[in-house]
Amino acid sequence: MKAIEKYDIIIEKYPYYESLNVRLMEDYRNANFNKDYKTTVYGKHSDFFTKSPNIDKVVEWIKSLICNDYPYLKEYVLINGNSWFVGYDVGDYSASHDHIPWLFSWIYYLNTPEGSAPLVFTTSGKKITAEEGKVVIFPSLMRHGVSKNRCKDRMALVGNIIAKPLPKW
Repeated sequence: MKAIEKYDIIIEKYPYYESLNVRLMEDYRNANFNKDYKTTVYGKHSDFFTKSPNIDKVVEWIKSLICNDYPYLKEYVLINGNSWFVGYDVGDYSASHDHIPWLFSWIYYLNTPEGSAPLVFTTSGKKITAEEGKVVIFPSLMRHGVSKNRCKDRMALVGNIIAKPLPKW
């Protein structure tokens, strides 16, 4: 399924998200959340290079979705630039921002209790509902943020993808 803003947005749901999210939430609980980060997230933010085999599984799936929608990228190596967890409680939010110079950014939802704030693309006002197992992939230059959250424990895994040309032998 695609939602159209100024650019294409890929929205998909991981087929076995329930079991994957249990493992990712364990990674979330074990992540290093650094209160000293100065970011646009006014909530919890883990280290920018959070890693685990479960995160790798999500990233590989995301890379395959990108290649399906952008076949010319099969001539490139897609590399996960970085991944991190974000957590929002009541009143937390993320100010409008972009992820330039990355090629694609993505958000994968782990836990979305009732009252979970949507992702908002700020140039158009388009809102994407936070839903467990859903991934939203978009060009990194798109400005986006998260409205004030109205629940406890909204959790997501976030990251960026870059493309490197395949070597020509």
